[in-house]
Amino acid sequence: MSRAVLLMTGNAHKVEELRAFFPWARLLTLRDHPLDAEPVEDADTFEGNALIKASAGLAHLAARSRAGALPGAEYPLALADDSGVSVDALGGAPGVLSARYAPGSDADRARALLSALDRAGAHAPAARAARFTCALALCGLTDADAALLGDLAAFEGLAWGETAAGERALLAVGRCEGLIAPSPAGAGGFGYDPVFALPDGRRVAELSAAEKAAVSHRGAAARALSPALRLLCAAR
Repeated sequence: MSRAVLLMTGNAHKVEELRAFFPWARLLTLRDHPLDAEPVEDADTFEGNALIKASAGLAHLAARSRAGALPGAEYPLALADDSGVSVDALGGAPGVLSARYAPGSDADRARALLSALDRAGAHAPAARAARFTCALALCGLTDADAALLGDLAAFEGLAWGETAAGERALLAVGRCEGLIAPSPAGAGGFGYDPVFALPDGRRVAELSAAEKAAVSHRGAAARALSPALRLLCAAR
């Protein structure tokens, strides 16, 4: 049996996308292993917040294992995602605060972003440049795992990271460039997808799941992480 990987996100849409990116992995979710308390995401970068969540996931796995709630999960891994949209005209906002940019629903936050751009006078397309960023952090690596991966020269787009607790981690970052459209469109996706326009004019929310995976920030990060994660999941 392959090693288990806990997805440290309560966002069902992110879980669905990550399952599609790693169909061969034995993925655990917070639905089955709920947290006692959410980690405080107080870093000022996506990578920093992903490391905070992955470290919390590792501690959570250890507690669940001691309680006998992870049968057969030998050396489990914790995978965390932190992502959001950054808009040049707003000084990079919402950035790491994307999920907390305004109270309410995803649609409320998208409307708040459009209102902020209107107040900033950013009406021309060139003034509305933006990008989605996704940072994936993987914790739970053993010394044997580190030896297996080496200096990561064989894994394009991966870097070593370290949590505040000194835990070794893998980091992958993906980006998707575009602009914030003047109004939402499309019924797919989630978050800011309805107002994020790609260079060809389509909103991310107008893409099929396969089309989104091919161009999205999360897809780029997942493709960078996938070869290493596959090796780690197979390691005993």
